[in-house]
Amino acid sequence: MRPGGGSLRGRLHRDHRPDSGGRRLVRRGHHGAAGVRPGLLGVGALLAVLAFKGIAYALCLGSLRGGPIFPALFLGAATGVLLAPLPGFGVIPGMAAGMAASAGAALRLPVSSVVLVALLLGSIAMTPVVILAAVVAIVTTELLPGAHGAPPPESAPAAPAAPAGAGAARGAP
Repeated sequence: MRPGGGSLRGRLHRDHRPDSGGRRLVRRGHHGAAGVRPGLLGVGALLAVLAFKGIAYALCLGSLRGGPIFPALFLGAATGVLLAPLPGFGVIPGMAAGMAASAGAALRLPVSSVVLVALLLGSIAMTPVVILAAVVAIVTTELLPGAHGAPPPESAPAAPAAPAGAGAARGAP
């Protein structure tokens, strides 16, 4: 058993339905979330899902257990559904934009992010939204200080000023 987030994740993802006896693990998200449709969950439930999934995501990445892509896509989709009531957005465009932005920020590969989200959506109707969200997320991620794991740049200390009589001592006119 691995210490850290991996073993905790295994304990938290037990399926406690009466017919399983609590012994079956939910290994992939598509079986456990088959009955959940966008728009059925309330805002509070989506916020709770975002909070707990974000904590589990951080624990699993911190213990080198699990990949970064599909949890990021899930968090992006949930965020997009939360933002769906904004003017000009709907559930599907919000989900597409959230997934593309999170994939772009996690991968930092614009074409791969767009293709992945377009394939997951199964339609090319949201392609402009997906491209725009992925590019904006990648540019924003690159412009943030410490984007490549390096500490933010600090300002260089100013060079000491030369004394007033230094030029005359060297024989300068």
